[in-house]
Amino acid sequence: MMPSTVRRAGPVVLRDLFKIAQARGARRFEAANLVQEELIARLSERVEHLSSLPHGLSDTSSIDSLRKRYADWARSLENQRPVGSASDDRHFSSALRSMLGDNPVGRSRGEATASNSFMLAAVQQRALEKDGCPLFTLQANELLDEFFTSRLGMRLLMTQYLEGEKGARKSSSAIRSNFDGVKVARQSADTVRSICSRLHGAAPRIEVSGSVRDFTYVPAHVDYVLTEVLKNSARATVENAPKNCRLPEIKVNVVQSGSECRIIVTDSAGGIPAEDMGRIFSYFTSTAATRAR
Repeated sequence: MMPSTVRRAGPVVLRDLFKIAQARGARRFEAANLVQEELIARLSERVEHLSSLPHGLSDTSSIDSLRKRYADWARSLENQRPVGSASDDRHFSSALRSMLGDNPVGRSRGEATASNSFMLAAVQQRALEKDGCPLFTLQANELLDEFFTSRLGMRLLMTQYLEGEKGARKSSSAIRSNFDGVKVARQSADTVRSICSRLHGAAPRIEVSGSVRDFTYVPAHVDYVLTEVLKNSARATVENAPKNCRLPEIKVNVVQSGSECRIIVTDSAGGIPAEDMGRIFSYFTSTAATRAR
């Protein structure tokens, strides 16, 4: 059951999330009440959504457990009074830490591991039963995209508010406003070259160019995604390069256009086969074992 009266969740951009961690005094109390309202709305929408999943997923024990967990959290937050004092702040922060798994902010895996496991277990089991049904695969990918995006938004709301307890240092925030795209890309490139050399005995050179600064971003997410993309590129470059020849260079270009930042990775690894292009973003597809030619 959802809380009695719930508004719909509204959009919250990274700039606003960044400000939540910087709020002090009365503004922190205002931020707390915003976070509380948004979490109640988002959790309640998750409960509603999890109650009407296709292919009988809502009837699985894993989804039922997840639905009950989200409903309990929504009711708990709804029963808390608005934050208007330091005591209220501590109580609200304690509730958020409990939802995150009682682990240090930024490294919490309790809530993430549990909710991921519940959802993935249900989808993977149904995928086995459907045995490659195209309609199920399409709907499952859309479902998982929506689930992970929603969970990510809720976690950022919670972690950003909790980061405010540490003080006004920008470096403590899970979201930062000082993105140096070239520096970040070079750090990922160094990591990937080390991994590639260890696993494959060689690594291509990765040339980074461009200029992006003072862009609001989530360091952990950019680092993870870029590192994974470069790992795939480096692996494929090694696997597809002619023997006894110098490995082709991988190029990374970081560009900013208005409110958008793009990181463009270019390699000479042969590309992805045309027949795989429609499945490259599917949770059920990997080209790691078949890409070498």
